[in-house]
Amino acid sequence: MGKGRIFGGHAPVASGAAAVAKGQAATESLLMFGFVAAFTIPILILLYTTTVVRSEQSAFEQARLSTKMIADYAGELYVQGSGSSRIVAINYPPALRNITISGREVIFSLERSGNTTDVVSVSLARMRDAPTNPLHSEREPFFSYIGSGMHTLNLTNVNNVVEISYVKR
Repeated sequence: MGKGRIFGGHAPVASGAAAVAKGQAATESLLMFGFVAAFTIPILILLYTTTVVRSEQSAFEQARLSTKMIADYAGELYVQGSGSSRIVAINYPPALRNITISGREVIFSLERSGNTTDVVSVSLARMRDAPTNPLHSEREPFFSYIGSGMHTLNLTNVNNVVEISYVKR
């Protein structure tokens, strides 16, 4: 039998140039994997960071638009006079932690990068939470009470003060 055949059930051991070629191939494969990892990991980190920042910016803009809509509708009802009312659909962003109606201000408290940011809109009308179905809650976590997404609110002018209540589904 010739060289390289199996003798007695054992495979021949590579020697000389064949062993060097196998070692070189393994080293080249390991280096290629290292180069791919060295370029891929920073790109993935950059993509993740960019996504988080964009998500926070989107939540902030949603909150800004929602508070502005509530304040504008309250001002509209104030001008229309006592007894006027309106039902509106408002989008609550996912990072929303609290809603406060204080005098002429609508305040959405958002969590951004571990900090709380207040988004405030001012209205022509004085506003308050309605005694039934108020918008905000002191309970934690906030989402166990209302949650993010589209919600229906009832705005009613009662003696020139706009009462805002959450319409339960």
